[in-house]
Amino acid sequence: MSAPPTIRHLSQDMLLTQHDLPPGDFHLSPIEILSGLDQVTDACDPAAWVQEGDQETAASVSVAAPAGTVKYAIELFTVQTDPDLTTWESDCLPYDREGLVFRGVDLTGTPEWAVATESTRQGSESSMYSVWGYHRGVLVHAYVTGKRDDLASDVQAIVPRLFEAQTARLNR
Repeated sequence: MSAPPTIRHLSQDMLLTQHDLPPGDFHLSPIEILSGLDQVTDACDPAAWVQEGDQETAASVSVAAPAGTVKYAIELFTVQTDPDLTTWESDCLPYDREGLVFRGVDLTGTPEWAVATESTRQGSESSMYSVWGYHRGVLVHAYVTGKRDDLASDVQAIVPRLFEAQTARLNR
């Protein structure tokens, strides 16, 4: 059996729907053509992967939480080359981009071929938990962001499930 073909063009039906995300204020971004991005030469900066892409789209939901709001989101980017996330994890993390620090974390349910991170900005009360993966030519980024007090392990555990659901949807 041959490998599924590389996806070169995104469509809205490739993205998780409102039904797939936790209940809340849903937002769907249009498919955008990536152009005019600042050139990033640091291979450890996730922005370097995206700048060589062609298209992006996202679905997000904001959910009320005790200390404010948490936001779950899925982003899809078509990229020209595999960003080799396992090498990124071993060679680059932790990574500091102007005070925004990416660290590897263990989020139960993250596939072996994907990477889970926590991102924090020094002096901020907010944090982001992400799962990154490259599937069929698409960089998939699932995440939750909010105040640290609202990001308990049960909230974090939703991110790998969203990631898995998104990669399964790309196989339809």
